[in-house]
Amino acid sequence: MLVITYNNSFEEVNSEDDFEKIEILSSHIETSDEFFLAPIASLTEKEVDLLDRKEVERKRIARAVALVSGILFLVSVALVTISLYMAKDIDEMVRNSNEMLRKHNDRMSEMADDALGTNSTNPL
Repeated sequence: MLVITYNNSFEEVNSEDDFEKIEILSSHIETSDEFFLAPIASLTEKEVDLLDRKEVERKRIARAVALVSGILFLVSVALVTISLYMAKDIDEMVRNSNEMLRKHNDRMSEMADDALGTNSTNPL
């Protein structure tokens, strides 16, 4: 945390004594991997091999992830293309199914009317 205290005076803010007014309460530096901070020239051959193996493994993982994401993307594009290509056929099938259901329901209602004797075409 950095604490700087100023008064309202413009001269005090721009004076060279400002650096003396700064009080550092704490500081912390985080590094993700200290191994990579060392210069390559100071590393031993074993450390360089370890570094190379880690780098090769990271590249292999990155390639695998890219390959899987590419395959998933192509499959999704293929599925969308197929569904759009089949849209007319699907609409036709739904339309035919609705017509068949309508005819079936009409026949069933006629049969129910006949059974109850409420059909208007039959004289009593």
